[in-house]
Amino acid sequence: MSEPLVIVGTGIAGATAALTLRSEGFDGRIVMIGDDPSAPYRRPPLSKEVLRGGQAPSRTLLKPVGHWADHGIELLTDATVTELDPAARKITLTGGVRITYHQLLLATGGRPRRLPQTSGLRAVHHLRTLADAQALRGALLRGGHVLVVGA
Repeated sequence: MSEPLVIVGTGIAGATAALTLRSEGFDGRIVMIGDDPSAPYRRPPLSKEVLRGGQAPSRTLLKPVGHWADHGIELLTDATVTELDPAARKITLTGGVRITYHQLLLATGGRPRRLPQTSGLRAVHHLRTLADAQALRGALLRGGHVLVVGA
């Protein structure tokens, strides 16, 4: 099998799938692709410890950065899948890079709902990624009023 098993999503589901495949003896090529520029990390601490400054962002990593390569898992970060062709078993990434796969797992997770009325407002923050948490923390440290929409 020369084509890899491709996992689209570097969140907890995608990362756990890759790690489980390895721990269960899968010895084929695994490529994990995510649009986040960071290696896989835990999201729950972002809205708690990271936001209030009690935990360094690096402590949210699921595994040390080198762990993925050490276990034969190719990690493509800051990469977005722009096209999926299931008949040809190919995906296309931003920039036109195409990857042919043997099997594909879509583990993309959710996205926050964005209110159209807030588009372009610099004081509106969404909290999903590590970068979001760091930007929101910076804004909170500058002070001001806060309104939280969502759970």
